[in-house]
Amino acid sequence: MVIKIIKYVLIPAKRVAVLIGHDGCVKKELEKRGVNIKIEKTGVKISGNAINVMVAENVVKAIGRGFSPENAFLLFDEKNLLYIRPIELEKNQLKRIKARLIGTHGKTRKRIELMTNTKISIYGKTVSIIGKPEDIKICAEAVEKLINGSPHRFVYQYLEKRCRR
Repeated sequence: MVIKIIKYVLIPAKRVAVLIGHDGCVKKELEKRGVNIKIEKTGVKISGNAINVMVAENVVKAIGRGFSPENAFLLFDEKNLLYIRPIELEKNQLKRIKARLIGTHGKTRKRIELMTNTKISIYGKTVSIIGKPEDIKICAEAVEKLINGSPHRFVYQYLEKRCRR
C-alpha cells in the first residue's frame, strides 16, 4: 500500500528561481522522482508517496538554505542527510560569525568541506550541512567551535585529528 502525503515547505522568495531552474530543469528533476511540485504564494507544495515526498522536502529545504541544486541533489542518496543550524545573533555579530565561517574567498568553508567530506551553505541566519551522519557530526562540531570563537588553526587541528581516526 502506497501512502500519499502533502508537505508545504517555506523557502525565501529569492531561492524560488533556483528551485525552478533554467527552463524548469530542477523542478522537472524532482518530479522525475515521483513527486508533484507546485510553487504557491505561501510556499512550495510537494505531494506524492511518503518516501519520495520526504526526500523532495529535504532537497527543497536545502535549495532554500542556499545550496546549489547539484549539491542539494546529493540528498537523493539515502546515506546523506541535511542538517540546519540556526544562528541567533544580532546583525553585527551574525556578520562577523558568517565571515569567520566563510573565510577569505571562501577558504575556511572549502577547507572544512574537504576535511569532512560535506557541503556547507551559510545563508541568512543558518548554517546548513549535507553529508553522511558521521561527517555532519564532525563538521557541525567544527562550525560550533568557530561560532564560539575558537581560532581557525585550533579548529583545523581538531579536524585533522578527527579525520585521521
